Amino acid sequence: MKVICALLIGSLPVAFAAVVDQNAARRERARTLFVDACTACHTLERVRVQHLNKDEWRHLIAGMLSEGVPLTDEETSLLVDYLAENFGPAEP
Repeated sequence: MKVICALLIGSLPVAFAAVVDQNAARRERARTLFVDACTACHTLERVRVQHLNKDEWRHLIAGMLSEGVPLTDEETSLLVDYLAENFGPAEP
């Protein structure tokens, strides 16, 4: 039992590092989508001052999709999450 616990505890840093790497890769993919899809037409300042919540960003992006921005559903979700996290409502 102690050996199993030691093995499980010993593997936690590896599992944690994998999650951190996966989150970093996801964030970088979202940032790249933002740069490619949003700043191709809009300035960073225009995006930065929006302060929209997740639903509002999703609605705004739906409009961009109807204009021909080529994003998959997965990319859209990733971009909406990124925008809400980085350009969401200002905290009071």
